[in-house]
Amino acid sequence: MSVDDVEAGHVQQMERAEEQAQVVAELLADPDARVVRAGVEGGGTAVAVLSDDQALFTATGVADPGEGKEYQLWILRDGVPVGDVVMPDADGRVRAVTGAFAAGDALAMTIEPRGGSDEPTTEPVVMLDATQA
Repeated sequence: MSVDDVEAGHVQQMERAEEQAQVVAELLADPDARVVRAGVEGGGTAVAVLSDDQALFTATGVADPGEGKEYQLWILRDGVPVGDVVMPDADGRVRAVTGAFAAGDALAMTIEPRGGSDEPTTEPVVMLDATQA
């Protein structure tokens, strides 16, 4: 791996962090945003901040998903899972920001093969929706 590759990776991480910080600021300023929490099967806690058009999801204390697997966030729209983002585990923490979320949707996290799946292959380890607020 070259120095340029490492630098490009750091730039991408910084851009993602800046994007997430901006979304967090927007969500926290939204008087209608709701914060929901639930325990994660296998350990850990998931928290989401939900607005009418975006969501911030984070889970801490989660177990390693296993060799060749990673966590994937799904938006549940009218009960139908829509794949959103694959979230690599970073020492028991996963987080994602999604602009695909809409009012009435729910979030679910599953364990999927590395790279994600087109549809869930496992039952959710956690589900969050605004009715939990």
